[in-house]
Amino acid sequence: MLPREAADSDASVGLVHWIRDTAVPDTVGERDGTSAFVGGLSAQTVDISEEVSRATPLVLALVLGLSFILTLVFQEGHGASLLDFTSGGFIQAYLPLLTFVILFGLSMDYEVFLISRMKEEWGHSRDNTRAVTEGVAHTAKVITAAATIMMVIFAAFMITKVVEVKQTGFALAVAVLVDATLIRVVLVPALMRLLGNSNWWLPGRLDRVLPRVELTEGSAPPPDDAPAEAVGRPREEPAARG
Repeated sequence: MLPREAADSDASVGLVHWIRDTAVPDTVGERDGTSAFVGGLSAQTVDISEEVSRATPLVLALVLGLSFILTLVFQEGHGASLLDFTSGGFIQAYLPLLTFVILFGLSMDYEVFLISRMKEEWGHSRDNTRAVTEGVAHTAKVITAAATIMMVIFAAFMITKVVEVKQTGFALAVAVLVDATLIRVVLVPALMRLLGNSNWWLPGRLDRVLPRVELTEGSAPPPDDAPAEAVGRPREEPAARG
């Protein structure tokens, strides 16, 4: 059964819910251990939407939780004696923006490194599950080591007597810890696993404009409908005229 409407339209989404919630239970049920599954782009859209909705409260709680920790330490003064500072009762206004800008730049290193390894494996196997697994397996230790080094460096900022520098070091150390563990090693691979081959989809018009950058040692496998010249097969020479 294929929907007539667009894959992400209300009609197609409603069709997926009707099949799963009504049609399948009424026709298949639990008898004889038979199971029925709904696939396709519409079902994938529904699953991703539900997963994002499920995870959003957790992400918001995490972000707010880290903000509360920063406020609790440097605004309320909890742990002031341990970190050797006197709370002024406020946090510098520029600190959240500064922390975000620095962290964004640092996190791109993790992202490029992780996704590049996945793209390399995808170029070899064209298997999304294997690409995600190999990417995480081959980069997790390096990402963890790099994050540990940065956390130690940022933690060293808290040795200074300047409260603003202490706040910056504390915020960046905590942010790098969360970014390198929960986000880059857990959430990103999980999302890419859910998206499947859609991770590597690119509109044809944009694909023709962008430069080709292959991260594999060899060239990526060509599409099935590629002409002989594109896949390196020798052309047939025309017969010599007598």
